[in-house]
Amino acid sequence: MQEAIVSLGSNFGDRKEMLKKAVERISFGCKITGISNVYETFPKTGAHLKPYLNCCVSIETDMDPKGLMLFLVEIERQLVAESTGASETHHPIDCDLIAVGQEVVMTPQLTLPHPDAHRRAFVMIPLADFKADWVHPILEKNAETLAQEAFWDGWGRYHSPGQSLLDF
Repeated sequence: MQEAIVSLGSNFGDRKEMLKKAVERISFGCKITGISNVYETFPKTGAHLKPYLNCCVSIETDMDPKGLMLFLVEIERQLVAESTGASETHHPIDCDLIAVGQEVVMTPQLTLPHPDAHRRAFVMIPLADFKADWVHPILEKNAETLAQEAFWDGWGRYHSPGQSLLDF
């Protein structure tokens, strides 16, 4: 078993319910070992975009990184298919694989750690909530430091406890 970090986000429909469904479906194939608080986040660009709800989840899995990515893509596909009205700017759910252990993977299909995660407040601040000591395998900085570097005024605000997403 190895630890992986997944970032979840939704800006369409019942956003919190969509996060909850994603966590539940992840639990069908992986053991949930931790979850951040949920944050309402705002895009840096694109004022026309609706705010997201975001959180991070840590899991234990025996899937290899590519298999885990395909598992998450399938969860996304299923949840989007169950939603109506999704578009380029309205996402019922995003499930991003941020890291698998300390693995570094660079293929056309998968890059680990996620190439933009360290620049995204909506990833790093929730991750620092519950895994402040997680270390980026390339940058060699912990989540707390990366969260401080990714922070920008207006990035978002606390929404609700992540534990509420585990009530399924």
